[in-house]
Amino acid sequence: MAWNISRWINDDFNGLLDEAYTLDEAVRKDVFCQMAAILDEQVPNILLFSVINADAHSTRLEGIQSTTFDVVTWNAEDWSVK
Repeated sequence: MAWNISRWINDDFNGLLDEAYTLDEAVRKDVFCQMAAILDEQVPNILLFSVINADAHSTRLEGIQSTTFDVVTWNAEDWSVK
């Protein structure tokens, strides 16, 4: 992954991340709880601030999907005008 800016490495966490790719919701919940425990213990990053984003668009546009991972235009190819 290209987003490991802090260069934190934890083999246990990486193994759990590999296990998280399942459709079994109970397994995912357990795995993510284990991952959260590792993050709580090691605190690899301390977020000093967060950017509050407010996106707006015309009600004439269809196909817009909000996401926390990217800007609002991430799926602009799927947009259409009513």
